[in-house]
Amino acid sequence: KGQVGLTAGNLFTKGTFSGLEGSLALVYSGMRPLLFEAGGGYQYWNDRGGWMPEARGSVGYRLPGKGGYVHAIHLNYARVFSDLLDFNVATVSLAFRF
Repeated sequence: KGQVGLTAGNLFTKGTFSGLEGSLALVYSGMRPLLFEAGGGYQYWNDRGGWMPEARGSVGYRLPGKGGYVHAIHLNYARVFSDLLDFNVATVSLAFRF
């Protein structure tokens, strides 16, 4: 699975910044309705250190039913590594199907 994202953040209340993320992950979907993902990629934060590698994982719940565009809800964790500070990012996301 490939993923691209945009973010707006505020690191220790020193002003907002924008970011870009790209990652690849392996997905295991054999325990329906649960989904498991593990992978890695990079995050870019403008004015905050450039490109930084990340390791990420996710647990998702596939929503029942065949209709609708929302496919699953995920709890995500990423560990981002930079020269100045290693930090953790936890998010909740929705997966859509088209």
